[in-house]
Amino acid sequence: MWRDLLMTSNRLININKKGLEFTFAWLFAIIAGAVIIFIAIYATTQFIGTSKDASNAKITGEVGSILESVETSLEEGKQIKIEFPDETRIYNRCDDFGNFGRQLLSVSVRSGIGNEFQRSENEQAFFDKYIFSEELVQGKEVNIFVKPFEMPYKIASLAYIYSENYCFVNPSGDIEDEIRGLNLKNVNISESVGGCARESIKVCFESAGCDVNVNLEEQSVTKNRIKVFYEGDSLMYGAIFAEPEIYLCQVTRLMKRTGELAHVYSLKAEFLEGKGCTTGLDNKMKIYASNLANVESDKDDIKAIGIESTEIRRSNEKLSCKLF
Repeated sequence: MWRDLLMTSNRLININKKGLEFTFAWLFAIIAGAVIIFIAIYATTQFIGTSKDASNAKITGEVGSILESVETSLEEGKQIKIEFPDETRIYNRCDDFGNFGRQLLSVSVRSGIGNEFQRSENEQAFFDKYIFSEELVQGKEVNIFVKPFEMPYKIASLAYIYSENYCFVNPSGDIEDEIRGLNLKNVNISESVGGCARESIKVCFESAGCDVNVNLEEQSVTKNRIKVFYEGDSLMYGAIFAEPEIYLCQVTRLMKRTGELAHVYSLKAEFLEGKGCTTGLDNKMKIYASNLANVESDKDDIKAIGIESTEIRRSNEKLSCKLF
């Protein structure tokens, strides 16, 4: 009897061992398979992420090339529309460090894998570009128009990028004529706020209560509760379409460039003096350059530079051998 019980017990132990071996074998296979799948998914995601980043960097470069051609061909203020294959984000950053600062640009196209929008780590840097827009412009289509900026000589071409709908409420006749002349897409003109589309960004002239409020007499624009000042229509549009922080940064860059060019023109004036062509602008240009080196983006400084610029322009217009 005891012998039979012992044999039965041994058989049960052998069966349990086999079951145990079978269970561990399957468990190991499942874990190993999961690890392999995880590694495969991770590698695929990393590869896709790298490919997306490379693709976004390429598109960023193409947008930069488009801006280059736009600034050349649309000098007097025209508009183009860029269409992307899918919903796209344009990231605009401004850096005012150094002699001219930098325009930083990156693009991200929507993807259904991983992060929907993967911001490119490869920003394109431009030293001669000035883009006025929100920090993030999103859409399958974006609109770009360009206007020259002069103070009083040509400083740069300013690019304005937007994708939202805008409604300009009761602008002045000159501004209305220019907007219609530019044929700006997604920019409508209305006599009252009530005539604007509900989802549009409303821009009021000589009145308050809009998303953006323009005071033509004070030459100021209030946006996101921040008031900035401008000189000339080119900067006015910049203040309307750009975030205040980006606007102020770009104005700082433009003033630096204006000052550097003032130095160049002062040397040119001295050269013309030596050739017997008296301009009388050499000292004025030196003073202008000095003032620009210390200019701030506040009301008094911007207005003072505007007045000085106008005086230099008028003096230059009277010359037989013009400085610029």
